[in-house]
Amino acid sequence: MPAVGGGAQRSDLRDLAVAFRELSSFSETDELLRRAVELARETIGVERAAIFLIDAEACLMMGTWGTDLLRRTVDEHHVMCEWSDDAREAVRRATDEGVVWTLVENCPIVEQLESETRVLRRSWVACTPIFSARRPLGMMFNDAGRSGGPVDEARQGALALLCTFVGTLLDGPAAASEAAAPFRRTSPLVADVVRVLAKSPSLSGATLARQHGVSVSRLARAFKVEMGVSIVAHRNRLRLQRFFELVETGQGLLPAALGAGFGSYAQFHRVFRAQYQRSPGVYLGLREPQKSGSTRRSQAMRGS
Repeated sequence: MPAVGGGAQRSDLRDLAVAFRELSSFSETDELLRRAVELARETIGVERAAIFLIDAEACLMMGTWGTDLLRRTVDEHHVMCEWSDDAREAVRRATDEGVVWTLVENCPIVEQLESETRVLRRSWVACTPIFSARRPLGMMFNDAGRSGGPVDEARQGALALLCTFVGTLLDGPAAASEAAAPFRRTSPLVADVVRVLAKSPSLSGATLARQHGVSVSRLARAFKVEMGVSIVAHRNRLRLQRFFELVETGQGLLPAALGAGFGSYAQFHRVFRAQYQRSPGVYLGLREPQKSGSTRRSQAMRGS
């Protein structure tokens, strides 16, 4: 009779096997995605992770679940962004060259909150595509969060295995039987407005409505229903995110505010203070731009 032996199993492979069995038990896509983000941290040990699904028709990436800077799981379904060149390149490298994850340097390290996107600093972000047997379905992004530690290639390899398994499950019978595919959440109208605002966040609701041949009220209503926030709130979110990115490159408050799409420093200051309850200078520890000479003189005259 053959001898039956028991050898020591690698703990990392054992943990992954247990994680895969757990993911196989989920019948709903959203539960599967949330648990996959948690397992990336708990089992593989990455600092932070987030999964975005690709809406190929709209050329957008749709948020699902992610991680805040305290390593807590957070709902990111309200986050929507362009299918960026970096994400496309990660998919291309995986498809054409078999490179299962791609490292992008000098990226904004962000925290996606309900009403804003906070930028911590710039560092590396790893992009790991999630494929079905036929097409790319999404992307898992991970970074070093607050720790700022280096990339761990062994962990990235394990994360790629996790993403492969998630893609298999997303393409399986359970996902296919859902009433609505999870990769298409917006109407063509709202999807196009999101794309336009990503490039030009200073455009007003009236301008966007005119460009798309609809009334301002119809556009505002559709955007609010599908995105969960108003056009104004979404536009301010984009502009503030761009402002933080520009400040991180060394730009001063005024050029960063104007470069982010605000019409004036006064407008930017008002939006910033409403969002953070502090002035930009106090919040960032930087000196506020001085007012013009005519403004200072008029203030002096009023005070005399």
